Amino acid sequence: MELTESTNMGLLESGDLEIVLAVLRTKTNGRQIRKGHLWTILEKNLPARFNAPVIAEVLRCLQECGIVAGQFAHGMRPLTNVSLALPEEERPENVKMWQQAILSREDNLSRIQFDALMCAPSAVLSLNPADQAALIEGLLSLSEAVRNGTLADTYITSAKFLLGSSKALDIVGTQVASAFGIPAEASLNRIQHVLTAGPDDGRADTVLIIENMAAFSAFAGSETRNQALAICSFGYGLSMENLGLRLKVGGLRSCPAVGPRYALAEILASAQCILFWGDLDREGLRIYASLRSAIPGLRLSAAYGLMEAELRRGNSHPYGSFAGKSTDQRSAALDDPALFTLLEAVKDRAVDQEAVCDPWPGEIVLHPYAPAATDPFSDNFPNLRQSPSPGPEP
Repeated sequence: MELTESTNMGLLESGDLEIVLAVLRTKTNGRQIRKGHLWTILEKNLPARFNAPVIAEVLRCLQECGIVAGQFAHGMRPLTNVSLALPEEERPENVKMWQQAILSREDNLSRIQFDALMCAPSAVLSLNPADQAALIEGLLSLSEAVRNGTLADTYITSAKFLLGSSKALDIVGTQVASAFGIPAEASLNRIQHVLTAGPDDGRADTVLIIENMAAFSAFAGSETRNQALAICSFGYGLSMENLGLRLKVGGLRSCPAVGPRYALAEILASAQCILFWGDLDREGLRIYASLRSAIPGLRLSAAYGLMEAELRRGNSHPYGSFAGKSTDQRSAALDDPALFTLLEAVKDRAVDQEAVCDPWPGEIVLHPYAPAATDPFSDNFPNLRQSPSPGPEP
């Protein structure tokens, strides 16, 4: 019997049976369920309005349609294992291929692993059948290695077991990685190296995280580096590698461009002022917001005031291919009042931080940005007055 609108729906609403079928497809192998497991699957995975009477009505309808078969007690509680005959759903060929690869190794997979693979990201669908099979085999081998305590750097582990790709673990996602024994925080075991520049005595009360290499190099070659420690984040390169969290837990090692090697976690914990200076654009401010989520005391550098001045005088560029910046840049989370002013300012145009590096602006980069100070060369910084870059000819 087919599932049609003429089926006696009882307590059910239109579309409810389709919701139930979707749950059964993703949470079962589509053939048989242990008697005690069927009710649990439906109870845990259906929306809250599916209470016991509604679930019982669901099972009656599915039994009438021939989709489930078995012996049921009063209230439709299964007395025996239940057989399923789920109707064929329209699925793209690449989805069928991936699911077939999973089913071929079903006996070797735990329920958690099976469910995680069924929800794997679309990137795995682009693999050919041989690579999909190899990926699953690699995950099983990786899981065995984890149980034996041989987990290394996650990039190395990924490349060793998963198609020779260091990024495969990131691509399959945290749900799959976790199902095969890789904890979400495993990547923090990897020691990263960052360029630093600071005072020769190894002490610094101020830490300045600088987005780009050219601006960092300008800092390293200036007298300002005797007053603060600078860390180069290389744009998204390290910021998206949990730079903020790594700084806090000691997962970053200082590679000095100038000055001594710093114990970064200790310096960060004792610093009186921690600042970020990057490009004045939406992505630069997103990097700041990402770092701030791990370093709540992080503030924007007053160098942003200098870039605002460049923006106002017309030394700016539009988003797009000319400046190598996507027109659909994502905006930062607004958890810092200073971001309101800057995000509005960079809605259509941007200024790179290198625009204010020559001449070097001096100590102003070591002060927090103040949105109310519209002129960065005002009396807010009486000892830091510099001659700004010359503007265009009138």
